[in-house]
Amino acid sequence: PGAGPLTGRHAAEVAGNFLGREVKLRTAGLFLMKLLGLVNKEMRAFLPMAPDYLKPVRYDGSKIRRLLGPVPARPYEEAIPETLEWIRTAGGG
Repeated sequence: PGAGPLTGRHAAEVAGNFLGREVKLRTAGLFLMKLLGLVNKEMRAFLPMAPDYLKPVRYDGSKIRRLLGPVPARPYEEAIPETLEWIRTAGGG
């Protein structure tokens, strides 16, 4: 579980603040994905699951808390920059 709800826009904003530049977002609706599925086998295989990916997602951490007890959650404003820095120093980008 994360530290509350997170939208793609907010994640891009936090990442952009860390990187010192705007992080642009692009979306592809179901129609575009179906169109791409005409020429791309992997996209065609993904299409049955696409509607689930277009819905907002909220994760519930109650099961893991019952199993492990309190689980620390870092604010996204800390966690996203730390993750990006880890990727940079690990040679991933």
